[in-house]
Amino acid sequence: MNHRPTSASAAALRPSGLLLLALTAWLLAACGEETLRAASAPECGDGAIDEGEACDDNNSRGRDGCSSSCQIEAGFACIGEPSVCTAAAEDTGTIEDTGGSGDTGTIEDTGGSGDTTVTDTGGSGDADVIEDSSGSGDATDTTADTTDPGPPRCGDGLVRPGERCDDGNNDNSDGCNSACFVEPNFGCVGEPSICTATDLAPVCGNSVMEAGEVCDDGNTTSGDGCTVRCNLEAGFACSGSPSVCVVDLCRGVSCTALEGACQ
Repeated sequence: MNHRPTSASAAALRPSGLLLLALTAWLLAACGEETLRAASAPECGDGAIDEGEACDDNNSRGRDGCSSSCQIEAGFACIGEPSVCTAAAEDTGTIEDTGGSGDTGTIEDTGGSGDTTVTDTGGSGDADVIEDSSGSGDATDTTADTTDPGPPRCGDGLVRPGERCDDGNNDNSDGCNSACFVEPNFGCVGEPSICTATDLAPVCGNSVMEAGEVCDDGNTTSGDGCTVRCNLEAGFACSGSPSVCVVDLCRGVSCTALEGACQ
């Protein structure tokens, strides 16, 4: 035999059902709000800079520039998302170039209140780029910007226009003479020039008396006292380097200067 609930018993159950529904709805609302609050709360270490964070380097470790609470640590600078943190440059104080031809390149003061002073007291070196990117420090360049190395100077070790060599001195007979030209029977390379003797045969006509030559008047023309092979021509007398040749009136016999007569 089936029993059906009476209208009285159904009425008695109705308030309990409504209470259960209300309790369920409240629980769902509370849990949803908590979930939403948790989802919207800033999370340090997620790589995104949220409200209240000064940096976020995608981790929660400290001592790497961005702390575990996502604040920039002392002595660091952080940029970007996720944040890249680098140690802030210390003040460089005074940088001085005292000479030579070298350039100091790029000198940068990235932070702090110190001044960066660059002084070039000599030579042709320039302080190319001087930058003060933050702080109240001023970068001061006291160097006149010039790339002119100055006029050529034989003996400075630099082979400049008009020079064939430069061995760093003004000595002769070492391969590179005092006018910075390569001497006969030498070869010179590099800066400063390194000169070495060669085994080349004497060159007739170069105005230099070399081994095996009797004269050298700076040409290879015969009939002027010195032949094309740098031998003395008959009837001439030659002396010096380059050789100066004159007609030998006495033909090798000693002459009296005043009378021009042969003895």
